[in-house]
Amino acid sequence: MNKLRKGYCVSKETHEYLMKIKKENNLSSVSLALEMVVSEHEKRSRIKTEDTAKLMAKEIGKVLKDDVDKFKVSSRETDKNVQILIEMFNGYLVKSGISDIVTTTGLTTEFAIESPALKIAKEEVKKRLHRNKIMKENKINE
Repeated sequence: MNKLRKGYCVSKETHEYLMKIKKENNLSSVSLALEMVVSEHEKRSRIKTEDTAKLMAKEIGKVLKDDVDKFKVSSRETDKNVQILIEMFNGYLVKSGISDIVTTTGLTTEFAIESPALKIAKEEVKKRLHRNKIMKENKINE
């Protein structure tokens, strides 16, 4: 490694500090002490940058986690409704003798009716989701 000869002016305190480093580390010159101080400073600066990057990653993760949790809740509700529809459609296919459709909101008719089949389908899906939740909790606790 080639070394450059440069002349620097330092304060008395800085010179005393470099002499102390030289003595504590059994170095042959003040130049080696200065190189050691600069090397340690460079290493600490790099560690600070890495810590800052890790902290930023954690903060970004927290923000994204909140958004992902909102999507999870929304998708669970959608999944529940889709399962209800599948159950209803399956019942319809099995009992294909039904000719009239009455909405549960009453928007297309004068009255709203929730058929016994819809109630059964909702209960079935509710039970299924409850069983799945219990199974998931059991897996987490194992």
